[in-house]
Amino acid sequence: MQIKINIRLKDEGDFYFCIQMKLVLFLTFLLFFAELFSQPCHESTGLKTDILRDRLCPETMRTDLSELYEKLQKIHPDLYRYTSKYRVDAAYQRAFKRCNVSLSTYAFSTVLMEFLSELKDSHTSVSPYDFMWNNLLKRRYLPFTLALVDNQFIITKSWENKIPVGAELLSINGKSINSIYKEAKQFSPMEGRSTKAQTEIAVNLLPMVTNLLMNRAQHTFSWVESKDTLSATLSSPPLWSVWKELSGESQNNITLVRTNGQATLTIRSFSVNHAGTFRKQLDDIFSALIANPPKQLIIDLRDNTGGYILLQEYLMSFFVPQGTKYKANYIYKRSEYDRFSQLSSFQRWKFVHSAKKAPINSTLANEYRFYKSPLGSVDTVLNAPTLKNNKNLYFSGKCALLVNGMTMSAAANFTAWFKSTKRGLVFGSQVSGTNGGTFANPTEFFLEHSGVSISISTMKVDLIPREKQTIEAILPDVWIIPEKTNRKQLDDFPIQFIMNYKTE
Repeated sequence: MQIKINIRLKDEGDFYFCIQMKLVLFLTFLLFFAELFSQPCHESTGLKTDILRDRLCPETMRTDLSELYEKLQKIHPDLYRYTSKYRVDAAYQRAFKRCNVSLSTYAFSTVLMEFLSELKDSHTSVSPYDFMWNNLLKRRYLPFTLALVDNQFIITKSWENKIPVGAELLSINGKSINSIYKEAKQFSPMEGRSTKAQTEIAVNLLPMVTNLLMNRAQHTFSWVESKDTLSATLSSPPLWSVWKELSGESQNNITLVRTNGQATLTIRSFSVNHAGTFRKQLDDIFSALIANPPKQLIIDLRDNTGGYILLQEYLMSFFVPQGTKYKANYIYKRSEYDRFSQLSSFQRWKFVHSAKKAPINSTLANEYRFYKSPLGSVDTVLNAPTLKNNKNLYFSGKCALLVNGMTMSAAANFTAWFKSTKRGLVFGSQVSGTNGGTFANPTEFFLEHSGVSISISTMKVDLIPREKQTIEAILPDVWIIPEKTNRKQLDDFPIQFIMNYKTE
């Protein structure tokens, strides 16, 4: 049976009204089914969260963004050092608008990082490394490292040497390496105006971001070698099986290598588990260097992302006569997240016990007075130690310092001091720090609803008077730019360059 429905329109207006009603009904139909089949949004499910697929609701993200803004005001010691309140608030409003639709945890993290990047503080950021713990038992990780040479991404290390060192990487799983680099740069912090250093940080982060975006059992790499385009599919091992290699636990933190009458001292980090062991290693190394002096000592701080200021100062003590004074101002903001509040009960007792016995104008006594001040207080504490080491050693020979974009925090502050004392030439590339010192002592917490991990600085180190500081990054005295012919020896090339460098 066929039913016909005839509609008689009185005039042209009725005709257009009918068309509009049909359009409204059609759009309502589409929205209904889009909502029906769309993935629901929710809060974080902790380490079980799928950062790429699980979506956060707008109200969840905006609540967390507001929490972050409030914590910045409470915790950060010098929020507008490299920017202005107007620019920070404008960045916050832009981030707030981007949260008007549901986003994945990963996408929300990029929104947060774009907001935090306005501060130009390398210690206040979102760390994508923390996402590695999500779905840990299912997490795979294919290790490789890159260098950017002549705007080409060059393989410097690959898992089980499956891709030749020196080859130009083109794509991973069909995704261009340039597009993955742009993803990595979103998470790359910047101290001051260290734009070139930020590029190196992004290249360093690129393998980790690749593995986050592509958590799979196999990866297909495409590269160019000797003008031929090649490809291979590599198996991706479980994360736990390569963790030591990724974390650097398999490497010695301090090494000394002598070559052709010169010596290279490599310090990979000032963040160590045993400060006493770190000091003893340096004592033994400099005892040997003084007993058998090299023609030149190269201090290699490439990829040293910092650590304990006391260990940075201990290294400094070997390059100046014992008893040399060193000054730096520490700017603190009192909060439940500052380093004094984070002390354990025993550490707090030890700190108070020692501070009460310290000379009235000592750094320790001034820190104790700050510790007793109300929350929200901002104070500047002068740190003026006398540089000394356990064996009263002083290496007076020729020195050179090798740095790169991953030279950060305490290592960047060492570079600023090294340049200011004219102890030797600085080689390499722009470091992630300014002549005035960096931010320091970040505290870490998780946003309540999204579970995103955030770091916020609790301290600013001022190496020189504020009026003499610049927002520009520390530059080397001699730039080292890898050449095409040295692609298979990119790690060794800078060392050889310094050893063969002749001053005019």
